[in-house]
Amino acid sequence: MLRSIGGQLFAYTHSLRATIGSSLLRNGISTVLIKALGMPLAFGLQLVLVRVMNVQEYGVYAFAVSWLAIITLVVALGFDVSYLRFIPQYRVNRQWNYLKGILRRGGTLVSTFSVCTGVLFACLVFLLVEDPSLRLTLLVMCLLFPVRGLNMLRQAALKGIETPFWAFLPERVLRPVMLAGGCVLLYFLISEPLHASSVMALNLFVMVCLLTLGTIVLRRRLPSQLRNVQADSSNTSEWLKVSLPLFIMSGLGVIFLRLDVLMVGFLAGKEPTAVYNAASRTAILMTLFITTALAVLSPRISELYYSNNLEKLQRTISIGATLSDVFTFLLFVPFCLFGEYVLALFGEQYIAGLPALVILAAGYLVEAFTVMANILLRVTGYQKISAGLLASALLLNVLLNVTLIPHYGITGAALATAVSTALLNVLRLLYARKHLGLHITCFAFLKK
Repeated sequence: MLRSIGGQLFAYTHSLRATIGSSLLRNGISTVLIKALGMPLAFGLQLVLVRVMNVQEYGVYAFAVSWLAIITLVVALGFDVSYLRFIPQYRVNRQWNYLKGILRRGGTLVSTFSVCTGVLFACLVFLLVEDPSLRLTLLVMCLLFPVRGLNMLRQAALKGIETPFWAFLPERVLRPVMLAGGCVLLYFLISEPLHASSVMALNLFVMVCLLTLGTIVLRRRLPSQLRNVQADSSNTSEWLKVSLPLFIMSGLGVIFLRLDVLMVGFLAGKEPTAVYNAASRTAILMTLFITTALAVLSPRISELYYSNNLEKLQRTISIGATLSDVFTFLLFVPFCLFGEYVLALFGEQYIAGLPALVILAAGYLVEAFTVMANILLRVTGYQKISAGLLASALLLNVLLNVTLIPHYGITGAALATAVSTALLNVLRLLYARKHLGLHITCFAFLKK
């Protein structure tokens, strides 16, 4: 049986160029390579941070970064996701004026909204946060909102024009290298553990540099036809109509991903937050092929869907689902067998996060088996339904965290996250299968 499956997988993989296009194949390979390098670098960054900060400061930084991830996705107003829908559509239809218009209008709206959000959040920090270290770290974080928001748009635009290599290189590779290098240099210069606010300030400097680089690359990679057309923003109402549900969904999605760290911070304190964050950042390595599928296949699936090429769409989905599932499972086994040794790299006190690590990894394994449903709902006009499912899962996540963390600590937080993640992705799968009529798991491939 294994030989039969292996033979079919080889045959499917060998036909990738004919099925999904040589351009997509090159993009997929380059994206996998970037993420294969980027995820260990991100993991290495966490190892550097735990060495240059004490446990309490690392817990403060992890708590603040969770807030940063939530708010910066919110300030993107959903344009980072709607770009993946509209940019491929406008490219296929050669509507260059609309393409130029959505790029400009998205940047203007996100810049304005992120600055206003930063000012409001800073006022709330002054009023509500008493811990000096946490207050200063959060205030520095507010300066990152517009920078991160615009970086997200640059990344989404590069994905939309099928240039994922340059979309991921700054964030996945350059950022962890630059931030880790800056932290090590500062640590040796001052000869004492770094404060969370200092690391956040270094993060700000790195992100400004990457924003500059991303802007230069995007201008050079955009279709040459944009230079000779007038930007048309008359579809702003349509863009907002699509983007606002995606804005809600993006915000809910990041809250869903970061809620466990925030809840541990609120209910358990700084040190459990540090231990749980180490387990969580390790488990995120499981998402290598999930995020690759989202990045590489979303624009292609959008193009095939709106051009009504259902046969090619089904084949693309089957190949993507199978490869994602197989390789994610191959990552899951080492987490179960050697997770203790991996966490020991952070320090002995972090080994206590092993049960949480295995539980979170199991949740990501379920997500891998349903990743195509997530892509389809995001790019085929079902964003409101997807947002509703996500909101329901988020509510369940909150209730489970509040119930389990006081009794089981960080293991309870991991269990709450894994259960709600599994339920969310199963519901996405059932809905997408019913309303789109496509086979969106690897089982369609295994039957062949």
